[in-house]
Amino acid sequence: MEALSAVLPIVINILIVVLLTCLIILTIKIIYIINDARRVINNINDKVNTLNGLFSIIGAISDKVTSLSEAIGSFFESFIRKLVKKNKRKVEEDDE
Repeated sequence: MEALSAVLPIVINILIVVLLTCLIILTIKIIYIINDARRVINNINDKVNTLNGLFSIIGAISDKVTSLSEAIGSFFESFIRKLVKKNKRKVEEDDE
C-alpha cells in the first residue's frame, strides 16, 4: 500500500505534464488556424469590396431602366385612354 501511495503521485504528475504539453501544442495549432482563417476572411472581404462598385453601377442602371419603362408605360396608357375617350365621344355623337 505504501508503494502505491508513493508511485501514484508520480504517475499523476507525469499525466499532468503530458496533458499540459498536449494543451500547449493544441493551443499553438489553434492560433495558426485562426491566423489562416483571418487571412482568408480578409482576402474575401477585399474581393467583396472591389465588387461593391460594380453592384452600385448595376443598381443605378436598373433604377434608370425601371423609371424609363414606367415613363413609357404611362405615356402609352394615357395615349390609349385618349383614344378610348375619342371613340366613346364618336359613338355617343353617332347615337344622337
